Amino acid sequence: MNSILAQLHDSHQIWHGNNHHLISDSITTGDTGLDDYLHGGWPEASVIELQSINGIGELRLLMPYLASQAQSTRLVAFIAPPSQLGSQMLASNELDTSQVLVLYSQRDNDILWSVEQCLKSGCVGVIVLWHQQFTSAQIKRFKLAAEQGQASLIIIRHQPNLSLCLPVQLSLSLAPHQHGLMISINKQLGHWSKAPYLLDMRKQWPDLVTPVKPSNVIELSQRKVG
Repeated sequence: MNSILAQLHDSHQIWHGNNHHLISDSITTGDTGLDDYLHGGWPEASVIELQSINGIGELRLLMPYLASQAQSTRLVAFIAPPSQLGSQMLASNELDTSQVLVLYSQRDNDILWSVEQCLKSGCVGVIVLWHQQFTSAQIKRFKLAAEQGQASLIIIRHQPNLSLCLPVQLSLSLAPHQHGLMISINKQLGHWSKAPYLLDMRKQWPDLVTPVKPSNVIELSQRKVG
């Protein structure tokens, strides 16, 4: 048994539970608190999973990262988005629309083929993909392609449809909060999970959060009419 463990260790197929300080390149999320929570930010040249329902702020979470990739003259690709992406929304978040590629398809094979080709191309910095079902082999292919093209893949999929723990570098769960987003780490390569982190969006997008009513305010509907 010891010889088998030694062989696995020498071939780097064993991760030590006390090895929490793996050196990896990362890029800022645009929020210093979230950077600390993720041990540096978004991992580069990687596959990232966001477990989230649509429309709760998942794209706004990614916008600083996507804008930085577009500014570096690399394309940002949106593949199979669930609805039309507005150019005004992208531009208002400092994302140069001339650096944006949007691909739609109803065929799973075409979607997955497009993802792999974009990752390997070298001209795409990051892909945001809306897709639900994957195999472990597909994710491993994407990881190799991401390393080859020095690009990142961000997969957004719904929590109710999850049936498999994917071999990704980072997996997060997103939940709506009246001040922004509640973010939980499901899996992060080389690190233990933590308590959820509240990403407060009131400063950046004050119109998109729920205002808190003062405790001394009484709703008219709750008053008795004498």
